[in-house]
Amino acid sequence: MTVARLRCRALTAVFLALLAGAAGAGVVVVEGGVAAAAYDAALAQRMAWFQRAVNVCTADEACDKPVVMRIAIAATGKVSDCRLIETDIRNPQTADLFCQIARSAAFPAAAGPVLIEHHLGVQQVFQNGRERCPATLGERRGNPAFVRQCLDDLLEVVDATRSSEHHQYGAPLEDMTGNMRLRLTIKPNGKVSDVDVLETDIRGWNFRRGIVRLVEAIEFGPAEKRETHEVQFSVPFTGTRDP
Repeated sequence: MTVARLRCRALTAVFLALLAGAAGAGVVVVEGGVAAAAYDAALAQRMAWFQRAVNVCTADEACDKPVVMRIAIAATGKVSDCRLIETDIRNPQTADLFCQIARSAAFPAAAGPVLIEHHLGVQQVFQNGRERCPATLGERRGNPAFVRQCLDDLLEVVDATRSSEHHQYGAPLEDMTGNMRLRLTIKPNGKVSDVDVLETDIRGWNFRRGIVRLVEAIEFGPAEKRETHEVQFSVPFTGTRDP
C-alpha cells in the first residue's frame, strides 16, 4: 500500500448522515399505516455498521450519491425483502452490505406487513484535497481554542480511513491504534506550512503519514500572524487535547 494511495483515499473519505424524509426522519413509511419513529430508531441503532458499509463503497470509489433503501418487513418484525432503489454503487456485493445491516435491525412487530424507505446521505469530508474549518466555529482570530475545535471536527475522518485500511488491505487494527502528538504551524493566510510528529506509538507508518496529510490539507482561516500549535490525540479518534 503506497502513501499516495492512502493520501488519495484519506482525502476522499466520507461520513454518513441521516437525510430528512417526508416526516423529518431518515425513514419514510410507504405501506403499513405505522409511525416511522420506531423504525427510524431501529435503523439508528445500526448507524455504526452503515458507516462501515459506506467506508467500503468509498474505498471502491463507488459511493458518491445518497443511498435509498426499500425494506419490506413482515408482521413479526423480520425483513422479508430489501433492495437499494437509488444508488451509484455498482458492485452488488458492496450494495448488499446495506441490506445485510438492515436485516439485522430489531424492528417492532406490527398488525401486518410494513414497507419503508430508508434514506442515507453520503457527504464528502475532504473535497479537492482541502477542507476549511466549519463556519459554525467562528474565526481563528482571537480564538485560541479554534484550531483544536477544528481538528476535533475534521479528524473524525481518521476513523473512517482506519476502518477502510483494515477492511481493504487487512492492515492490523493494532498497528493503527495509539497516541500521536503533533506540532503544526499555520501561516497567516490559514494554510498549514509544517506538521511535525513529535511523539507517537502508532506503528503503521502509512497510516501515520495519512493523518499528517489530512492535517496538512486543512485551511484554518486567516489570522494576524503565523501560529504554532501542539495537540495530542488517540486513535480511534475521540478528540484532540493540549499536550
